[in-house]
Amino acid sequence: DDNDTNRRLLERLLLGWRARPASVDGGPAALVELARARAAEAPYALVVIDCRMPEMDGFELAERIRRDVAFAGSTLLMLTSD
Repeated sequence: DDNDTNRRLLERLLLGWRARPASVDGGPAALVELARARAAEAPYALVVIDCRMPEMDGFELAERIRRDVAFAGSTLLMLTSD
């Protein structure tokens, strides 16, 4: 999510569910973090995506994740604050 407040709220919610979230401020940063986690052999099982982001919206990010076999197995969840 490009909105800092939304990211922090979602992180707190996920921490309450005992998840280990990491957050970034946009699509390009998300792809970098996904690649980092994969290289560390700790890929994300769930990727929560804001559908309305500048530069690369959530739909484009989801498409890039789905096209990359390195990220196979991750569940994508699209959110919007609308």
